[in-house]
Amino acid sequence: MKYNRKDLFVDTSIPAVALGVLALIVGSFPGTFSKFLPFLNSNGYQLSLAY
Repeated sequence: MKYNRKDLFVDTSIPAVALGVLALIVGSFPGTFSKFLPFLNSNGYQLSLAY
C-alpha cells in the first residue's frame, strides 16, 4: 500500500486540530493555566483575547 499525499495531509491535520483545541482551552482559562504554566505570563504577555 502506497503512502500518498492524502495520507500525509490527514496524518498532519489530526495533531493540528488537537493542538488547536488545546490552545482554545488554555486561552479560555488564562488565570487557571497561568498558575500551572508560569511562562505564559512572563514578560508582560497576557494569554487573553479580550483587551
